[in-house]
Amino acid sequence: MHWTKETLVVDPRPSYRYRVVGNRYIPKTRRTTVQSQANEIHVSIVLLHATSMFKETFEPFIDHLFESYSSVKQSAGRILLIDEAWSIECPNHGQSAILNAEDMKGENRGACSIRDYADATYAYLRGRPGGHDLGRRKLILVGHSIGAVIIPYLVQMAPKLAIYSAVLGDPQAGPPTPASENFMKIVSDLALSQQDVWQTRDNARKSLETHPKQKGWTRQARELFLKYALIPYPSHAFPEPFGFDGVTLACAKDHEAFMYRSMAQDNDAYDLLAALYASDIPVHLLYDSSPRPLVANLTPRLLSCKGMTPTTARPVPAGHMFFQVDPAQAAGLVATTLEYDESAAGIAARL
Repeated sequence: MHWTKETLVVDPRPSYRYRVVGNRYIPKTRRTTVQSQANEIHVSIVLLHATSMFKETFEPFIDHLFESYSSVKQSAGRILLIDEAWSIECPNHGQSAILNAEDMKGENRGACSIRDYADATYAYLRGRPGGHDLGRRKLILVGHSIGAVIIPYLVQMAPKLAIYSAVLGDPQAGPPTPASENFMKIVSDLALSQQDVWQTRDNARKSLETHPKQKGWTRQARELFLKYALIPYPSHAFPEPFGFDGVTLACAKDHEAFMYRSMAQDNDAYDLLAALYASDIPVHLLYDSSPRPLVANLTPRLLSCKGMTPTTARPVPAGHMFFQVDPAQAAGLVATTLEYDESAAGIAARL
């Protein structure tokens, strides 16, 4: 591993209803440069995961990023240095689901929506995790799937974050249409009908190895899923001898389905994406080069959103789950966006 890790919790209750957990990854070594400090730009990467994923899912990607791209040369002699990466977890995903279980039992507003994940991320970034003042650091937001969909929400929140650039990893966002609503209904139905309980992690491993959802994933990605996306089945209330030592999904399947429904029913996401494209923040779109037929019509709407376009757009050969399928490719694609040279005026405005 080319990083060290610490897990930090922010408790913003009652201003936000759940505790928020993130991992901070620090490069073990940093490449030295012969440039003066005036030519160095120090940034923090913020990673936002897809629905049903977890904060550790980015670890293979982070390893490749820190190994090969911890410093990136831009034109005019500038050097962009990655000081750290933060991976922030949706409160009902991964190990956060255990931490917030009791609060979720008494919550009458339903499971987490896409706006909840945006609010949780903002609360974390403004909450000084471990004493780190992320509100004052130059942030590069990297979102995957729904993690990318929430970035336009974060940009609008006040006080403003110091966002250096944004990378949208196949967000699958589009204007509210019957076709997009139908797609979200299909993925919601699939979420509700999936197997979500196994007798052992080994049983889960055998089942998930052939599951279409994890097709093409690296072995490391699947093992991380087994470790962090599955939790002990909550059978402590069962009377003896009916205890059950199996495992279940950390993000309950009805919660996953609710996330998709919340996306279909949100009328602001596409307008906010257009506003992000129109802002002075560089926005880099990474889109599936061979999307499924159901979502193929979204790609043109991502490439041009109400007449606005991203700063750069690149196809991703590894498909929608490219962080899990080919983390080395994902690191290379994100590193390419870091090479983008803003105008001198744009840099002066944000530094």
